[in-house]
Amino acid sequence: MKNLKLNNGCEIPIIGFGTNKAAAAVKDAIDVGYRHFDCAWFYQNEDEVGAGIKAKIDEGVIKREDLFVTTKLWNNFHEKDKVLPMLKEQLQKLQLDYVDLYLMHWPFGFKVRRWPINGGPSSYSDVDYIETWTMMEEGLKQGLVKSIGVSNFNSEQLQRLLNVAKVKPVVNQIEIHPKFNQKKLIEFCKSNDIVNIGYCPLGQGTPTSAIFDPKVIDIGKKYQKTPAQVVLNYLTSAMNNLKLNNGSDIPIIGLGTYKAIKGEATTAVKDAIDVGYRHFDCAWFYDNEEEVGLGIQAKIDEGVVKREDLFVTTKLWNNFHAKEKVLPMLKEQLQKLKLDYVDLYLIHWPFGFKVRGWPINDGPGAYSDVDYIETWTMMEEGLKQGLVRSIGVSNFNSEQLERLLSVAKIKPVVNQIEIHPKLNQKKLIEFCKSKDIVSVGYCPLGQGTSTSAVFDEKVIEIGKKYQKTAAQIVLNYLVSLGVSVIPKTVNKTRMIENLNIFDFTLDEEDLRYMVSLNTNERICNVMYFKDHKYFPFAIDF
Repeated sequence: MKNLKLNNGCEIPIIGFGTNKAAAAVKDAIDVGYRHFDCAWFYQNEDEVGAGIKAKIDEGVIKREDLFVTTKLWNNFHEKDKVLPMLKEQLQKLQLDYVDLYLMHWPFGFKVRRWPINGGPSSYSDVDYIETWTMMEEGLKQGLVKSIGVSNFNSEQLQRLLNVAKVKPVVNQIEIHPKFNQKKLIEFCKSNDIVNIGYCPLGQGTPTSAIFDPKVIDIGKKYQKTPAQVVLNYLTSAMNNLKLNNGSDIPIIGLGTYKAIKGEATTAVKDAIDVGYRHFDCAWFYDNEEEVGLGIQAKIDEGVVKREDLFVTTKLWNNFHAKEKVLPMLKEQLQKLKLDYVDLYLIHWPFGFKVRGWPINDGPGAYSDVDYIETWTMMEEGLKQGLVRSIGVSNFNSEQLERLLSVAKIKPVVNQIEIHPKLNQKKLIEFCKSKDIVSVGYCPLGQGTSTSAVFDEKVIEIGKKYQKTAAQIVLNYLVSLGVSVIPKTVNKTRMIENLNIFDFTLDEEDLRYMVSLNTNERICNVMYFKDHKYFPFAIDF
């Protein structure tokens, strides 16, 4: 199950288990894979939730650190002297030393009664939520909570809090469902690096919940999903992106187009858009930009998508590294793609060639010694001119990235590299994360390795356990590493399968097995060019 990164570095699972009307269900939820539990003093069930959690810890099913537990401070306890005593009481009920997230349930307070709907203004407390927040911060300092946030705050209340808070709220938990999608407030929170958690996501209680909408039911049949799954997919669809260091989003799953047979790419792109893909990866070297562009244009003309719905990547090939060649080549590629801009433009390899596209038998005489730093300066110029939205690199090692970062005016947002279970690139991915660079994995299914993980008997068995294909197990594992992946297929059924990987979580044992498959075996080792001075695979990572 995918997580979201909070602004303090912690992670929160996208799907959680609401406990407003739950008790022993917590144990069942843990058994089927839930790790995020939401409760509150007001729900009057913290002791039951705690008992369920403790039972599963005692059974050895989970450890405390595997869970993300949220609870909330109720409106009667906003005064400075009440916050910490109430938090400690809640921890005692939950049988926990800390909670992962502690929220102020509402911005307004009450004097005595729990829910004084008929009590009028005299039952209101006028304690300022700023005062309450200072003690939430104190709870964080004392280690009683890992993160603090708010619930049901509007944009003005959040801004007022942000103006004075020593510790920024990581979350605003709000009502979100198809009848109330909270688009403006979600965007405001995103702009302030605050994650939204949606309660009542299925909209039960609205006059006509979306899960009973005939069209939503039909959409569910199309994807072989329940209406509730369609609704949850819609609400979390924005979460199936990774944030780039320039503020843009890149979809986690993209369609790779390398080695698509002539004539296949256009149909593949159209099919992919129809089933939900919005991220397309191509390159000059693949010799299919025209076909990719035709597929995109056809779907724009049909009104299925708008240009701004798509994330299109292409790459500068090794023959065009010289300063005077970069922008003319980029413009030629845009013309082929029939686009005014690409969302991401990458230097395909750190090394260059003089003339031929892939001079595997020509030796050093075919190499260009143009420095990729020179190339990068013109990539930056393409960004300034609005021809691209983001720029990055591909197949760079850590030393090459470090060298580029030391002089670049604009930081690369992506390093696209080979990633699959036989080459999980753990060190390079971690290095990129430390520099706020997203890793995009090509060849994620590992076809071309001596024994691809999709044919591994144990991986196939794991797939049966989760009712998934081996390919879905592999992609789910790779996505759990925090990377974007671009599996290549022209088969519409497999396209759908490759997208359908966000509704399960591999348990620790299965994850350990996937990690154990790593042998550092490359498919694309380009050893023909090992004597090029910018050859990237001469070091560990």
